[in-house]
Amino acid sequence: DITWGFTGPHGWSPAISTWLSTKLQPGVDAMLDEMGHIPGPLIFTVDQLDISQGMYSWTPGPRFSTGYGDARHIPTILLENHSLKPYRQRVLGTYVFLEACIRGVSDDGAGLHAAISADRESRPEQQHLGYESGDSGEIEFLAVGEEPYDSRVSGAPVMAWNGQVRELTIPVLNNGKRAMFVDRPTAWWIPAAWADFGDLLSLHAIEFERVDAPRTVEVELSYLPDVHIEGEAYEGHVRVDPGEAETRTGLVEFAAGSLRVPSDQAGGTLAALLLEPDCEDSFFQWGMMLEVLQLTEYFEAYVIAPMAVRMMEEDPALAAEFAERLATDEEFAANPRARLEFFYERTPYFDREWKLYPIGREL
Repeated sequence: DITWGFTGPHGWSPAISTWLSTKLQPGVDAMLDEMGHIPGPLIFTVDQLDISQGMYSWTPGPRFSTGYGDARHIPTILLENHSLKPYRQRVLGTYVFLEACIRGVSDDGAGLHAAISADRESRPEQQHLGYESGDSGEIEFLAVGEEPYDSRVSGAPVMAWNGQVRELTIPVLNNGKRAMFVDRPTAWWIPAAWADFGDLLSLHAIEFERVDAPRTVEVELSYLPDVHIEGEAYEGHVRVDPGEAETRTGLVEFAAGSLRVPSDQAGGTLAALLLEPDCEDSFFQWGMMLEVLQLTEYFEAYVIAPMAVRMMEEDPALAAEFAERLATDEEFAANPRARLEFFYERTPYFDREWKLYPIGREL
């Protein structure tokens, strides 16, 4: 009737997670058990119609409560009560849970503070931005008997329970392996065009400097040749898939009003998750930098058409490539604009920087 959990030691706050699992969880579960409740892990079923298929041990990203707390190095727990249990049982279970947590922190507050400090002072050279499938296992699980039935309304099976206890051994599939590593830079540089990100960084207690004069900095930038918008609007945003990035290093002038975000701070982990384009919860992937996806340069057909003829006369290999594309790509062959773009993209006038991720990494 009481399921709860937190990010494990594979997360962004391993010291806090270790304290929660070794110091807090045993006492909380014991007190719940003593008071007649049945604690268990958070449940994300593989098949909602058959619990024997197992459940996921899911590691959330920073847009979820426990994932955000983990990225901020704040001890964070998710508690969920079984919605079909009696109201009184759920209320009393929550009461016992909260009291047990207070007692646990009271018993070893110093240990918890030490764990928080250890995670906030950690400065890994490489920062993971997400998770992938890791080792799986099994769990002894107390379930309720399932009796799905065919609904004449939905036309599909719907779950019902018979109230009988079932003791099962079920598989646990987890995504507890760190993934998407990036070298943690000295700082991130945000161009003045996105200076309003400063308000968001402040809300997240991330420190930054707003420069009052132009600064030329050697930074690493990511070029995103395969970047594209993902499907429909989601949570009020249009999401962006950055694709595979190509990196380049050079001198870039950042105008007055640009932001410098140092990684050497307690908020450095969260800063990486918000500012690195490969993180699924970054500003970029949440569609807050869509300007990067817009090609502002353009051409006129009457200019490119005769230019393309001269280009093919001067470059037989280009002419052969164009002919092969016409012969093998029907959609391309039927699109006059695409045929002209083929040549425009090979001229010196084409803006090859329009898919360049503008936040630079100071190395």
